[in-house]
Amino acid sequence: MNEQKSLVLTFLTSEGKKANMTLADPRGDLTADMAKKAMDDMVASTVFKNGEALYVKGELAQLVTRTTSDLYRAASE
Repeated sequence: MNEQKSLVLTFLTSEGKKANMTLADPRGDLTADMAKKAMDDMVASTVFKNGEALYVKGELAQLVTRTTSDLYRAASE
């Protein structure tokens, strides 16, 4: 069994649409305040875009855990 964690950040863009950013292997001690501050800093930087639309507001931060189990794996030669 293999467990993978990711952080999914959802932003509102200058076009009024939502854009997601997924980050692999987030810190284990990540808090809501830390995620909000990071999203606010990203918006303030005016560097992050979806196409030509800038991220203008952080909407949601989700910690996602995915568990996978191999049912079958071919033998190595």
